[in-house]
Amino acid sequence: GFGRKHSTAVRHNAFRRLLEKHIFCGMAGAVDRARVEASDVVEDLFNAGVRFAHLSRDNERRTKAFGHELGLETDWNSCIDLNEQSAAFSTQSSPMLGGGGVTKLPRGIGAVRPHLRDVDNVPLLVSMFCNCQPRTVREMVQIYQENCELVCVVGSCGAPLSASVFAQADVAVSVRPLAPACLWIGLEPPRAASRRRATPHLETPKAPRRARYVEAAAAGAGPAGGWGESELGAAEMLDSACCVAVLPDGHDLEQLTEWLLQGRSFLSNTRQAVFFGGFASIVLELLLIVADWTRLPPPQTPFQLLWVLLVLVPLLAFPLVLGPVDPRNKKEMVSKNEDHLANAPSAALYLVLRALPGAAGLCLLFAVFLDVAGDAAAAPPPPPPPTEML
Repeated sequence: GFGRKHSTAVRHNAFRRLLEKHIFCGMAGAVDRARVEASDVVEDLFNAGVRFAHLSRDNERRTKAFGHELGLETDWNSCIDLNEQSAAFSTQSSPMLGGGGVTKLPRGIGAVRPHLRDVDNVPLLVSMFCNCQPRTVREMVQIYQENCELVCVVGSCGAPLSASVFAQADVAVSVRPLAPACLWIGLEPPRAASRRRATPHLETPKAPRRARYVEAAAAGAGPAGGWGESELGAAEMLDSACCVAVLPDGHDLEQLTEWLLQGRSFLSNTRQAVFFGGFASIVLELLLIVADWTRLPPPQTPFQLLWVLLVLVPLLAFPLVLGPVDPRNKKEMVSKNEDHLANAPSAALYLVLRALPGAAGLCLLFAVFLDVAGDAAAAPPPPPPPTEML
């Protein structure tokens, strides 16, 4: 014990001698910061019924710190560790109930499916995942899809490992990364000596890395002198090949919610157009069935029927697709995909019952028209007017 204390004192004295006659100027560090509008975007997605999940490569502590900036819940049981090695040394690796009947979250990607099968669906509701690798991210996206979830992945196009995740997702949007920024605390920035500030502020360099690449490409520098804009653009284009859109650097993330509103409005308008076309087809089919059942001649010839179904109905349904954007669709709580499949028989029965009175009414009008036309044809011709003899 004495030797250990003596060695510690010696180290402290040596370190103190190294710091003699030195002046502490500052401290440099690197930290991931969320964009200013990120928390508002997450809140808008939550109000629109879209569940947001943050999958990070960092540990649980740093993931929760970044999730707090995004406005996510960072309480207990709010983050799942997807690393298999950490799950091997954890007592929570198997799905079980803790004290007081509280469910413990699974640890490791291999424990997520057994938890969903044997315990509950809490892993599908968690908003943060830490220690994620590309393989575990793809596996987690597949787990979402197996549970009838439509997955949209938003990631950086500057990361080569994001391409496989983009390909796994149902919808993918890539974001070009921002230029690095410097945080000055208590010191005046190099290019703002005339403006003294005591509060921390952010300063973006005037010549970021991408600008230097552009200058190198313009000067004719190849891979030996640094990658140019064309090489970086080609890499980002290949990584974003599976994405439906690419957000440029410096672009507002609220564009995601605008795309969500436009997509939902377009889907609602398309659904109305499809329902209109299906309803018109059902009415024509029921019209032919009722006419045959009542021993009436066919109301339409085959050519007329094809003309109505292939020309008139699409022309009338197409303006419904181009309808205006409805702001109420932004806060519409959509159901899961399996619910739509479960309601398909009832929806078909509803359309048939809805179209049956219209088809019966058309057959009645057709029968009345035939009766009137038949009476007019069976009536004797009027006598010719009398001629006068001069």
